[in-house]
Amino acid sequence: MTGWLLTLFLSGSLVAAPRTAEGPADLIEKAHNLSLQKDRVQAVNILVAAIKREPPNSSGAKELKNALQEISSAFLSDKAQQLYELAVSFRKTDLNQMQSRLSEALRLEPDNLLLLNEQARLQIAKNECGAASEVMAKHRKWNPYDEQTLLTSAQAEVCLSDWPAYTTLRSQAEGRKGPHAQFWLALEVERGLKEKAETRARESLELLRKESPQYPEIPFWSLKLSKDAHTKASLAQKYVMDCKNISAAQLRRYMMEPLLCRRMAEAESFIKGP
Repeated sequence: MTGWLLTLFLSGSLVAAPRTAEGPADLIEKAHNLSLQKDRVQAVNILVAAIKREPPNSSGAKELKNALQEISSAFLSDKAQQLYELAVSFRKTDLNQMQSRLSEALRLEPDNLLLLNEQARLQIAKNECGAASEVMAKHRKWNPYDEQTLLTSAQAEVCLSDWPAYTTLRSQAEGRKGPHAQFWLALEVERGLKEKAETRARESLELLRKESPQYPEIPFWSLKLSKDAHTKASLAQKYVMDCKNISAAQLRRYMMEPLLCRRMAEAESFIKGP
């Protein structure tokens, strides 16, 4: 070692350059690489930890949340995706077949939030609301930033009539003012009806009409709020016919509604009369 280097070394002036901290782009790339290696759990953990370190409304936080949503719900195998598509195709006609295909897909990808949310919506449709609530609570702890999981959790709490839990979830959800707004409004209609708060239910229903006028459950909720027997029968007929003729595209568009066209038997009772 030359004299001047030795002097610097002994004096402590020669120090290693500090490592540059990883930014959002670096962490997103790392998470994507992990997901390609089918290590979704570690990928999600990295992104969730990074989001917690970022200022809430920063561009970095938004980029990380977008990557988190993509990685949480991406299919890592063609077989799981095929099973999911098959499950969805049974949604209108056979919930048991849908359950069977979803279970197969979840055996392949047990941490896929798209599959887990669909499973919870199926449980709500089958009135297994407590099971749906428990599963979603577990996965919210793992990934607290997924808007669809928050929505499905809230749907389970409405199914259970657990209003404190529902209110907490609703306050956390950015999606109630975004792409999931129509489903949050639908929950407010449901809440109003369950609590026999007609004014709240009517106001929420009008907001839903403006947000999504083709929402398939609107005729059913309208008949529930109507005081006129003839109007009830007319709305019931519309609901039944709309649901019988619902297209595959509409099923996809409104698939986040767990009880989509699941009230046909009740509507038909209005048509038949007392």
